[in-house]
Amino acid sequence: FIGALVCGHLGQALSKTRLMFISLIATVLSIAGFIVVLKVSASLHAAMGLAVLIGISVGPVFISGNTLIHEVIKTEMRGRIFSSLGIVMNLGFLIAMFIASKVSDYISPGRIIIAISGILVLYGIVGMARVDFKR
Repeated sequence: FIGALVCGHLGQALSKTRLMFISLIATVLSIAGFIVVLKVSASLHAAMGLAVLIGISVGPVFISGNTLIHEVIKTEMRGRIFSSLGIVMNLGFLIAMFIASKVSDYISPGRIIIAISGILVLYGIVGMARVDFKR
C-alpha cells in the first residue's frame, strides 16, 4: 500500500519508465541488504525494516509496468495481454526457482541472491542510461 502511495506521489514528478528503473534498483538493493543483514548480524528488527522497504520499493515496479502496458495496448486486447503476461511471469518464476535450486547445490543461496541483485542493479543502471524518459 505504501509503495502504491509512493508511486502515485513520485509518478507526478518522474516518467513511469524512470520510476520503474529506480524502484527496481531500490528493490534489489533492499533484497541484497536483507541478505547481508541476516548474515552479518541476524538482527530481526533490521531484517523487518528491510522487508518493509522491499515491499515499498517493489510496488512502483509493477504499478508503472502495468500502467505502461495499459497505455500501449488496445482496449480489446487487455484480457489476452494480461493473461499471457501472467503465464509468462509465472513460468519465468518457476524456471528461475528451478535453476536457483540446482545452482544452490554448489553456491550458497545468499550468494546467489547477491549475484542476481548485482545483475539486476546493472540492468537498472543500463536501462536508465538507454531509455528515453518521456512521459
